[in-house]
Amino acid sequence: MILRLLPFIKAPPHSLNAAEPKCPTTCLCSYDYNEDYSFFCSSRNPSRIPDLLPKNARDLWPYLQQVHLGHYKSLTCSWASNLRRLFLQHKDITPIDDNSFSDIQDLLELDLRFNKLSQLSARSFTGLKNLSDLLLAKNLLQTLSSETFSPFQKLQWLDLSDNQLTIRVFKDLQFLEELNLSYNKLRTLVERVFEGLGQLEFLSLNNNNIQEIRPGAFTGLFSMAVMNLSGNCFRTLYDHSFRGLEKLHSLHVRLFLQRNTVIDDNSFSDIQDLLELDLRFNKLSQLSARSFTGLKNLSDLLLAKNLLQTLSSETFSPFQKLQWLDLSDNQLTILWLLRNHWDCSCSLKDLRDFCLKNATIVPRVVQSVSEGYDTSPPSYIYNNVTCATPSQVVGKDLRDLNDERFAQCP
Repeated sequence: MILRLLPFIKAPPHSLNAAEPKCPTTCLCSYDYNEDYSFFCSSRNPSRIPDLLPKNARDLWPYLQQVHLGHYKSLTCSWASNLRRLFLQHKDITPIDDNSFSDIQDLLELDLRFNKLSQLSARSFTGLKNLSDLLLAKNLLQTLSSETFSPFQKLQWLDLSDNQLTIRVFKDLQFLEELNLSYNKLRTLVERVFEGLGQLEFLSLNNNNIQEIRPGAFTGLFSMAVMNLSGNCFRTLYDHSFRGLEKLHSLHVRLFLQRNTVIDDNSFSDIQDLLELDLRFNKLSQLSARSFTGLKNLSDLLLAKNLLQTLSSETFSPFQKLQWLDLSDNQLTILWLLRNHWDCSCSLKDLRDFCLKNATIVPRVVQSVSEGYDTSPPSYIYNNVTCATPSQVVGKDLRDLNDERFAQCP
């Protein structure tokens, strides 16, 4: 089999006064429409990138014409001191020798996705102090040395998705803004596992095998805005599971909980600025009066595709700004809607129609009957859907608004 490596190298734009870059004998060279001087080079059965590449190269894509590159065993980069971006996807790279990148200290982006890396040493990335983006997805990584990321002083984006990781060490990545750990084999988030990532804003932990979040796991994530925990196997969400995430505004949690498992009281009480909570496609069978304590700013709550049969009349009481509630595809037999600030405009037309057609699910009043030796008189719970806006219907029950009120609604 003939293996052909086609490095595409982009050099800085030329000027009329600049000397013409020397074109290697094995390459075809020309200026493109951006006045960048491009080099298209090839060699047979390469075990390393040729030394004849120009010193002024900035970007390198080694394009592979055949699917296997068994001779490409390690990386030798002494020729590439001026590179800014290096793309090495799909190269069957297995080891990275220590100090492989030590001569390209100005590198900003390194893409090593879709290789066969199973380990990284403490010196795999020595010298890459200016790197901002490191892409390691689709490899075979299982563990990481505590010193693996210590050379990085400016790293902002780290993609470790689709590996086999069970251990995480990120303490040296103080400028990291995005971390992707999806599709690994994480089982437990231990205390302070993300400590040191004070600038992190986006964290993807979806599709692992996470069963437990220990208190304090998110300590130090002062800037966290969006987190995805979907596709895990939590046994439960404990009290204060999300302590330390004061700035979180979007949380996607598809828990795959076991039947009859519940969300503990105060699970979300430490993320009071949360705007969106996605709990669809789980096995939630009940929610207590304090399941959502603290979520006073929540605007979107998605609970579709669960096993909910009843809801406490106090379940939604913490919400002061809720605008979108999705309870579709559950098993509800009664729905409590009292003590909310309802905007009885066109957006509630479907809810009005549902309430009128399903009076047993959304009753206007429920009588509590005494049992046993209790001789106290029966009590009544009124399930009012009281309009807070618009001004013309303030104080009225949604179900009492006539059809003309919604005649112009789409």
